[in-house]
Amino acid sequence: MTQVIFDKDKYISCLPDSIGVDGWKTVKGLVSTKLDEFNSIDYESAEDIYKLFSALFWQDIFDELIKNENTRLKSFSTRLRYKALVIRVGEIWTTYGLLVDESYREVKNPPKHNRRQVVNPERLVDKKSGTIFRLQDFQFLLNQFVNQFNGMEDPGKLISNCELEETFVLACLLTGFLQDDPLKMIHSLTWNDIFKTGGSLSWIPYMDKVTSARKGGYWIELAPFNRLIALCIKYRNRKSNSDNQHKVVKELENLKKLRRKIIDRVVDISKQCNLPEVRVDNIVQTERLHLRLNLKTNLLLSILTGMVKENSISSKQVEEIYEHMKNKEFDPEAIIEFSAHNYEDNSGEDIDQDESKTIEIFENYSTIYDELRPFLFSLVQVNSESSKKKLNDWVKININSDNISNHNFSWMIKWLIENKKSLPTKQTYWLAALRILQIFPFVKIENIGQEELKFFLESDYLPASLLLSKAAWKQCYLFMKENGVELQEIDWKKLRVIQKSISVRVFTKKVYQQLITELPAHLGWSIRLSYWAGLRVGEVCRLRACDLSLEGLPFLYVVNSKGKKSRRVSLEHLSDQQLKALVKLKKQRADKSGNDAILIVDLEEKQLVSKNISNNVSEQLEKITGKVSDGSRRIHFHSLRSAAAERFYVIKNDIRYSSIQLGHRLVRTDVQHYQHTLDLQASIEIQDWNNPLYKKDLHLPIVVIASFLGYTSNQLRNYLDDFDMAFPASKIQRKVAEKLPDGERPGRGGAKMQFINVVDANRLIEWMVWRKDK
Repeated sequence: MTQVIFDKDKYISCLPDSIGVDGWKTVKGLVSTKLDEFNSIDYESAEDIYKLFSALFWQDIFDELIKNENTRLKSFSTRLRYKALVIRVGEIWTTYGLLVDESYREVKNPPKHNRRQVVNPERLVDKKSGTIFRLQDFQFLLNQFVNQFNGMEDPGKLISNCELEETFVLACLLTGFLQDDPLKMIHSLTWNDIFKTGGSLSWIPYMDKVTSARKGGYWIELAPFNRLIALCIKYRNRKSNSDNQHKVVKELENLKKLRRKIIDRVVDISKQCNLPEVRVDNIVQTERLHLRLNLKTNLLLSILTGMVKENSISSKQVEEIYEHMKNKEFDPEAIIEFSAHNYEDNSGEDIDQDESKTIEIFENYSTIYDELRPFLFSLVQVNSESSKKKLNDWVKININSDNISNHNFSWMIKWLIENKKSLPTKQTYWLAALRILQIFPFVKIENIGQEELKFFLESDYLPASLLLSKAAWKQCYLFMKENGVELQEIDWKKLRVIQKSISVRVFTKKVYQQLITELPAHLGWSIRLSYWAGLRVGEVCRLRACDLSLEGLPFLYVVNSKGKKSRRVSLEHLSDQQLKALVKLKKQRADKSGNDAILIVDLEEKQLVSKNISNNVSEQLEKITGKVSDGSRRIHFHSLRSAAAERFYVIKNDIRYSSIQLGHRLVRTDVQHYQHTLDLQASIEIQDWNNPLYKKDLHLPIVVIASFLGYTSNQLRNYLDDFDMAFPASKIQRKVAEKLPDGERPGRGGAKMQFINVVDANRLIEWMVWRKDK
């Protein structure tokens, strides 16, 4: 019988060297290695060779491709790409008649990685004993902790500074501090975090697991009991003149020591409740599950745990917004209602212009940009040769000009024309580099060096924008160097972008009403449409009358927006008055210029320019709100889109609806960059949590509060008398056990004790701290 020899070269030679997809060489190399195993075997017929290429052969190749060095799988998108490449190999061999079946199509890709869950039931089980820590057990633990202080147990025990600080840490642990390592986060708190706003809100940082650095944070109103303990610690520090403005738990600077002491206290309390030995991890997981039943959405719990992060509101605004939300005055549906005021533009006055040199330079840049805009647009959109010739002529005239603006802009245009990248990439990089140029209006482009770039990278742009501008400027720098320009030496490795979290400011009803009143009608309509439909400034400028459908269920089309994507935005949330105003505006424009007319035009009946709209609105906002001095991001036109996102979320209580309305592919984009009050909503809802530490009618014995402060009960009664004399209209009520809502409490030695409400206790100690400072 004639034996058949396997010809590896025949299989490998038909595979091209490249198909334009990353990973092809890796796949081809692995296939070649696998085929080497077939050379050492003699085959009786060609059918025996065909049988070698079974589904198992293809699956083995794929499984080897998708494994990393640490045996973990590559990302899901990478696995999909490798699967497509393996199938491509099979298709090529089938085309050349080297395969007789399509078993290569049976390759199975493992499912996506398991997503992290806010609540992990597996972590409710103790690994050693196998016992489960239940919701009921968590409630027992809470009650036992409170009973240590509310008179149910002997309250005569003196409490040291160290014990009081441990009590604060444990109280925080039991009231919604739910990050993966809550003790590390609580240990990092400072006085400036707890009393940051001077009001009721405290700042809770997100802690990075690896570096122990702070990466953003969220606002929360501490439970009344927690705030009482924090004030008592602060007062004790005032008494001893050792107030530490940094660490709250100042005597427990060693985190390991803090962990050990808290674990011991948790174990002691669990033994008193006849519970199995409880770990901190059990408490956190059960607490998350407990809260999940009380919060409206899982998203709010994700904010508290740090799994989902947001850019929170600036400390200058947060108390005002929070109070409005608590009192139901912060109604996103009513923040920006349509106003007929200034509907017809009667304002012919120009905004006063500052005649400083800086403004002149910026206006010069704007003039150049407006002059060359049509040619730049044609160049980056369709690579127009006529536009390229016009721009080249302009560059030749101005590249050696003494005018700094003309000189700098000439080099930027020259770089844009000769850049070999794709058209969209050229446009993105050019605009990113232009940010740097506009920050230094007095500096020639060749004199922008290390210090200037370092200054730019410390500005309040988002980190991603700073990184893009740095990369773009590096390309422009190398281009000019290749053209023989003498440039400042730059050490690019030392130019680092700090991944910082910047707080934001949001539109309030007062700011909006003032803005809409003082601006011309066409700017007013731009602002309204941006808020009502969550439109970007460019989308507002390009909107046409035919894009609005206001009969039946009202909506508008956004055509060819960012990323060449289109979307339909629902307008059913608008009031009748707002819809009537839109119908009237559409009819006016359609009757005057046809159904395809631009919806909003300026006083000269010209299409609006997005840059001019943004600048005019920003200038007016700066006059209304003043310059930002606290490092937070200022309000600008795009802030209206964030306000719309807040509104959409409140209307449906569904973050996906908000994301769809704004045209975001990922919900995460909506949460991290457009939602700024989720933490405040979570803080309001957590106040109704069935947790005794959050109860505002919790009463504590005077003797216990006195021990918190390091006083006797008689000394504290003297302070109570002084407080009542200072504020006769809001005296603090002292109750005996029989008068309490929860019934009679046993006192020490059977005596009747006096109790005061925990909220009143906070008022008293805040006054005592103020008096001590004074």
